[in-house]
Order: sequence, then C-alpha cells, then structure tokens
Amino acid sequence: MSQIPHQPLLDIEDYWIESLELRALDAYDPAQPLVGSVGFSLRYVHVDDPSICTLHMELKVNTPPAVSQADDDLNAPYYVHLVIAGQFRFADDIPDELKNRMLVTNAPAMLYGVARGLLGQATSSARHGRMVLPSMNFVELAKTALERDRSGGWAPEQAKATKSTKASRRRSSSR
Repeated sequence: MSQIPHQPLLDIEDYWIESLELRALDAYDPAQPLVGSVGFSLRYVHVDDPSICTLHMELKVNTPPAVSQADDDLNAPYYVHLVIAGQFRFADDIPDELKNRMLVTNAPAMLYGVARGLLGQATSSARHGRMVLPSMNFVELAKTALERDRSGGWAPEQAKATKSTKASRRRSSSR
C-alpha cells in the first residue's frame, strides 16, 4: 500500500511564457571562447490567498550594450529576451519569514530551471545549436542584494543580477 507524500514547503503549480524573443547573432564565432552575460529581474504578485504567489522573471541574455559602446568582448550565439511566470503554492502554516526566504531563493531557482529548459529547447533548432544557460546561486545573489541595501531594507521585488556566462553549446560550428 503506497502512502501519499506530504506537501512540499513550496511547489510550482504552473508556469507560462509571457514573451520570448530569440535572435541568432551574426558576429558569433564558434572557434573563439564563448563570452556573454545573463541579467534578470524579478517581480512578485501576491493574491488574496496567502499560500499563493506568482513570480515573473525577465531574463536578458547577451543584451547589446548602449549604442555608443563597442561590444568587442561579446562572442555569443544568441540574444534572448524571455519573460516567464510561475505560480507557487506554500504548504499550510509556514511562518512568513520562511516564506520570504523561499520567495527570494527557492522560487527564482525553480523558475530559472524551467527557463533553462525552455531556452535549451528553443535554441536546439536554431542556427548556432543549443545554448544552455549557466547555473546560478540564488542564495548568494539574495545575500549580495541584501548586503547592498541594508540601510533601506530589501524586498524580493528589488532582486536583480547580472552574471557573465560561458554558456555551453553543443555544436562547434555554425549551421
């Protein structure tokens, strides 16, 4: 006889793509080292039910710099702008402090994992082959953001980060 497992502290119930822009970059040279960046921002939407929260994550991968700047260092296969959302549910009777910690670490990590899979799938049929986003440590990102903003307090809505990437690629030559 099997038992029903107990409810996880935080579960992603659903996720969806709000928007996705994917462009192959002509200047990409697969013979050179891969150099790019990943930036993201988070926006939380709370509803009347305190056990549910929706997280919107905006990812910008290899965003071109300001028009006036040269981009000599960028050698990446794609530009990506993805907005993805996930609906999360907390287990019953979780203290608010634990909910807040999980919203700034666990929820973004879960949704970023979904985004990694979606972009890997989308780029697998693209000109330069599959691109895999780098792993990110959301615990360290949250600590860094908290330390930067200790004086005025820090809320999940303020979470932002940029990370250099050596995103993997499966093909070493262009299509």
